Amino acid sequence: MTRQHFLALFLICFIVGRCFDPAVCGETAASIEFRGDVKVPQIAFAVKEILQSAIESRSPHERLVVTFRVDENSLPAQAYRIERVEGPHNFLITGGDPTGAMYGGLDLAEAIRIGTL
Repeated sequence: MTRQHFLALFLICFIVGRCFDPAVCGETAASIEFRGDVKVPQIAFAVKEILQSAIESRSPHERLVVTFRVDENSLPAQAYRIERVEGPHNFLITGGDPTGAMYGGLDLAEAIRIGTL
């Protein structure tokens, strides 16, 4: 890993970590729980976008649970599937690779941003 990649990953982790603090990002961001390997750079980027969308939308949401998963056997590269699991506010985003999982996360972020979630 190059120094630039390390610094970029550190910055993303710092931003994401800070946005779990309600004092920094408000109650909206604190009401989202992320599961899965959110340290993968592509997925960390999607997490940041979901948090930003939740903050910008300022619409009240129930507590959201977003789980990221990569399953190379069920989906091709860059493909994704979003499923509601265990209730209307729990989402499972499955990608054929980390980039596919990121695309699914970006799709969810857009749904939050435009109010169609």
